[in-house]
Amino acid sequence: MEKMHFFQPLFGSGGFQPHGFCYAWNSGLVWLHVVSDLLIAAAYFAIPVVLLWFLRKRRDIPFSWIFLLFSVFIVACGGTHLMEVWNLWHAQYWFAGAVKAITAGASVGTAVVLTYTAPRFLQVPNLSEWCKANADLEARIAQRTKDLREANDALRQNRETLGLAQKAAKMGVWDRDVTAGRSTWTTELEEVFGLQPGTYTDNSQMWPNLMHPDDLPAVDKAVAESLRDGSEFSSEFRIIRPDGKQRWISARGSVIRDGEGRPNRMVGIDIDITEQKQAQEQIRSLNASLETRVADRTRDLSNANKELESFSYSVSHDLRAPLRTIDGFSLALLEDCGGTLDDVGKEHLQRIRAATQRMGALIDDLLNLSRVTRAQLTAQTFDLSAVVSSVAQELQATQPERQIAWRIAPAVFATGDARLLRVAIENLLNNAWKFTSKHPTATIEFGRTENRGCSAYFVKDDGAGFDPAYADRLFGPFQRLHATAEFPGTGVGLATVQRVIHRHGGRVWAESAVDQGATFYFTLPQANSEGAKG
Repeated sequence: MEKMHFFQPLFGSGGFQPHGFCYAWNSGLVWLHVVSDLLIAAAYFAIPVVLLWFLRKRRDIPFSWIFLLFSVFIVACGGTHLMEVWNLWHAQYWFAGAVKAITAGASVGTAVVLTYTAPRFLQVPNLSEWCKANADLEARIAQRTKDLREANDALRQNRETLGLAQKAAKMGVWDRDVTAGRSTWTTELEEVFGLQPGTYTDNSQMWPNLMHPDDLPAVDKAVAESLRDGSEFSSEFRIIRPDGKQRWISARGSVIRDGEGRPNRMVGIDIDITEQKQAQEQIRSLNASLETRVADRTRDLSNANKELESFSYSVSHDLRAPLRTIDGFSLALLEDCGGTLDDVGKEHLQRIRAATQRMGALIDDLLNLSRVTRAQLTAQTFDLSAVVSSVAQELQATQPERQIAWRIAPAVFATGDARLLRVAIENLLNNAWKFTSKHPTATIEFGRTENRGCSAYFVKDDGAGFDPAYADRLFGPFQRLHATAEFPGTGVGLATVQRVIHRHGGRVWAESAVDQGATFYFTLPQANSEGAKG
């Protein structure tokens, strides 16, 4: 009851007169205020409804709570105008004051909050800034779209290039989901297996039907080992295409594991290596044929060597005996019957003896050439300068009266068969010794130099020389560029030199001019530099 007594003054007139008395109940004035206040109140009540509808549609609007505060303030303002209309006929001024007090609280609260929030409002971009930001965003989106389109174009071109490369290489890519037991093949891999694009189905029969039955167990074993050990999958096997043709495939793959280390995928490539296998088979067949031919040639060469040895024995024994007999009886005739022979008869016998001796020398040279051809090489590194010095001393001892200036480079080392290379040096120095014999003084030189782009040994003299137009005839057996009466010899020495150098894998050549001496060069592939040994 006390509470009811409290509210009675609030809703009572309190002895006051309605507001209409202030307008002397002038109907025009009263209705002007009534209509104006009602319209203002209606507007005040409509604005919060629109704000609430807007906030419901745009929940992303920042500071949305300020709109709710404005709505309370505006509704309270609308209530004060309704009370103005009500108090025209009812004098409830206490209640109207309470409504105004509520409106005042909402107004002051809104003003305080707005004052605090206004700086934050200023941080919100304005319309032009929003437009600029939107334009920048659209430009970035357009650029990103362009970049994405270009990237997609490049990716498509790369895929096309990769596809062409795979077709050219006859290879394709596969991806197998180990856990699900499904495989994915590229179009190029389908073509390798002779399938139409898109026709491969990962069923239980297609893969075994494509595999050669003899190779399937080995491939399955290799896959199981790769999954178990995590090693790279590698296998070569045969396939049988749907058209019945058989092809060879080389497969390579890697195991991909999940976060717990369990295998969940295998990816790899298959390459058609049929042509390579066919080439290997051809090479194997050719090698087998070559080995057979080499064996035949080796047998023939062995037989030829045996025949050559037999011939050499025959030459050494059967031909020498008659020559010794001819020479011996010719000498006996000169000694025993020389007094009864005239000068012409003696000359004939001397010529017979000279011919038999030349024939003996020729037989010796042929035998030496034969031995050089058949001798087995024993390579070693040795001082070639020492060999040259030894041969030079032997030559000088045969004719100590000759004035020869020997210029032998020291510590020139060579790698090869020392015995055969000494034979070559003997023939080269004999050649220089012979063709300088017409000069009262001469120089013979040995050393190493650079010639024709390689390191070469040389023997040089200042003797008779030869016409370079006939240089290609120098190293042929029995080929001579000078008369026997002028410079005796058999024409086999330089052929022996060439045979020795060729057996070592080297080259030999000569440079000369008539009456300007000659220089003979030869190379040895395993020759070391002088500094390595000197």
